[in-house]
Amino acid sequence: MFTVIDLFAGAGGLSLGFQQEGDFKIVGVIENNRNALATYLNNHTKSSIKVDTDIRKIDFNKYKEKIGNVDVVIGGPPCQGFSNANRQKTKFISMNNALVKKYADAILTLKPKVFVMENVAMLTSDVHKFFDSCVDHDEVIKIGVEMKPESYVIMNHNPDGMDMIDLLSSEEKIKIYSLDDTTFNLIKLINRYKGKTEKLAKYFVKYSKTIESSLEIYKHRIENDTVGEIISGYVDTLLNIYRTKVLKNDDLFTINNFVEFIRAVSLMTELYNNAVIFKLESETSGKITAKINTYSVFDYLIKRFGREYIIDHKILNAYDYGAPQERRRFIMIGINRLFKPNAKIEFPAPIDYKHTVRDAIEDLEEIEPSKSITDEPIKRHDFSKNEFTKALQDCQQNIYNHINTDTRSIALERFKNIPQGKNFHSLSSELKINTYSDPSRTQNTIYLRLSYDEACGTVVNVRKSMWIHPVKNRAISIREAARLQTFPDSYIFYGSKDSQYQQVGNAVPPMLAKSIAHEIKKILEV
Repeated sequence: MFTVIDLFAGAGGLSLGFQQEGDFKIVGVIENNRNALATYLNNHTKSSIKVDTDIRKIDFNKYKEKIGNVDVVIGGPPCQGFSNANRQKTKFISMNNALVKKYADAILTLKPKVFVMENVAMLTSDVHKFFDSCVDHDEVIKIGVEMKPESYVIMNHNPDGMDMIDLLSSEEKIKIYSLDDTTFNLIKLINRYKGKTEKLAKYFVKYSKTIESSLEIYKHRIENDTVGEIISGYVDTLLNIYRTKVLKNDDLFTINNFVEFIRAVSLMTELYNNAVIFKLESETSGKITAKINTYSVFDYLIKRFGREYIIDHKILNAYDYGAPQERRRFIMIGINRLFKPNAKIEFPAPIDYKHTVRDAIEDLEEIEPSKSITDEPIKRHDFSKNEFTKALQDCQQNIYNHINTDTRSIALERFKNIPQGKNFHSLSSELKINTYSDPSRTQNTIYLRLSYDEACGTVVNVRKSMWIHPVKNRAISIREAARLQTFPDSYIFYGSKDSQYQQVGNAVPPMLAKSIAHEIKKILEV
């Protein structure tokens, strides 16, 4: 048996594929999401697995002493792209990207014979980047990673002529003027509801007390200087808005100035907290930018692993390996040079047969989903003659997780008017109103009715995307989404309804994982 550690394991799709291939034993799992970990552990033999949650707190030298030598490390560290063009963002740095470095640390400390890293197909693009930081600047330069100078907008304009360079250059002042993310995001919402009387009234009823309380505390914290007086005036205006629950047109200027100020403080907080190396520059227009060196996540991984591992990467589509969905993922495989100095990496060849949505879920068509996770599992009456469907049924008499959400009247009316393969954009204008601020920009995956005789697109959280059954006017259930991901019915998901949908959407399709495991086993056996 080959030993395996699964980092960022999620609900366990990658591990399941390795176990389905055979001759692999999971000895360690690290997953920080409580519900996903519950799903993982309830579907695997707990007694033989060392379980950890927060990878950021693990010393992998000590971890190695406890767990011993390991054959394979697998996992998909979350990695988020960043586009400076999106000025709605109030975050520069995704902590997820830092987890990619932690994954690399784990590999280079545990030194498995083979590792498999799964990630987004766009990982090789420039939007997936790190910011140059005091924390590991010397190491990054030493391994030859190329730095790229970039300019990031901190403020588009200078509200009321404040001396922002001095304030933004002071980490201590940034701490004083920072506002918690929750309050900031609630204040920004007011722009969405301006001019919409009914929605604005509901917004005030729901959030005014929370925002008032937070702003009162904030006002007493800011300093009694020129900037403090200006910001205090902004806060007074905001407090009056939330107390009177009246928004005047003149107030929008103050709100937008305050939002611009807090966004700048929030961005600078990130730079300071992550020890980013930067230089602030001011333009006569009041625009302030940060000059920062960046480097690509992909280049970093290639350079970091390349000294000790023979590595190769490829974009694999789960559809080519049996899943009834188009799901393209970045797969990197590394072979320890000390284990096999002349090894050649082979990726799995696509299989000849392909599957459709019908193959995966048609047998559930007439079985009405439950609405609550506390309901008893549904009894199955018979098994399919379709070999693929039968394999997913996995000889299970009980159908777990065949649960979806209640459908509101407006959503049901939309369901009825969307044919197979179509989405929100196919609806009449009357059925698009009162849902999205700009219906024309709605993604093509929203209100998507699946086509029985085709593969579906990438399975995400289909509850949020409102995916519709091919022939029934209802939402896709958790179990149906799991089937599209090629999880067998014996694999039960735990946690809240939304968490279960999210776990399924985040997972690696086990059939894809099994194909990868087959190639890994060949490397280890020779």
